[in-house]
Amino acid sequence: MDIFTFLLKENNSLTVKILQVALIVILTLLVMRIVGTIIRRFERKFINPELDQQTAARYKTFLTTGTYVINIVILFITILMILLIFGIDITPLLASVGVASLAISLGAQTLIKDYLGGMLILIEDQFRIGDTVTIGNDAGVVEQITLRYISIRDAEGKLIIIPNGEIRVVSKVANDWMRILVDFNIPFEADIGEVVDVLAAAMQKAKADPAIANDLLDDPGVMGWNSFSPWAVQVRMSAKARPGKRLEVASVLRRYGLEALKQAGLQVAVPLPESVSG
Repeated sequence: MDIFTFLLKENNSLTVKILQVALIVILTLLVMRIVGTIIRRFERKFINPELDQQTAARYKTFLTTGTYVINIVILFITILMILLIFGIDITPLLASVGVASLAISLGAQTLIKDYLGGMLILIEDQFRIGDTVTIGNDAGVVEQITLRYISIRDAEGKLIIIPNGEIRVVSKVANDWMRILVDFNIPFEADIGEVVDVLAAAMQKAKADPAIANDLLDDPGVMGWNSFSPWAVQVRMSAKARPGKRLEVASVLRRYGLEALKQAGLQVAVPLPESVSG
């Protein structure tokens, strides 16, 4: 007897029905495991060290989201089969999907908005797993993308989950390069020309530092006077570096700059207390 015929055959015995349900659950878990194995094989086959980083990130995003969608479909089919075993006619259920969809859309607009947003993110390839993004007040590395939400890991290690429907503006670090900016606050009485010369010499030394030499895409430089505040003049340094290396490069540039200013006898300005500054 065909196994599916056996599973769907009406039987008044509760024990047999329970066994049928158990068998369906086992088959469901087996199918989900097979799907997971196939997905992992695809991942090993298509995502390899020879593949460029951008394409690998896109493949990984689609495989992760595809696994999620397939598992949802499998679970939905499993539920329908269990309903059939207990003699529940699913034909009216399927026929009323349109009406139910309207009712659900009225009561779950936020959820539908999340799913539509997730579909647009994947179709338009707005960002991928591994990208560094800023969404609202949250910034971090994208760890997971589903049809309902994305999760990002911030610099402190916190996992932030953001519903796709809440995403309006995304600031994304470029896949090929990023600009590093480091600012120093200098007292008004300091010779800005001397400060710029000292920092420029420091940047020439910093570019040879093994910690960042391979991450720099051009020579770091000094942009000069940038802005001022009631207590200081701001001098800015900049560098072009590989994506994802902002903190490392900025730290090294800042260290070389501070050491050079100290050796030249130049001070870095500090904010005035509120009682003094008014």
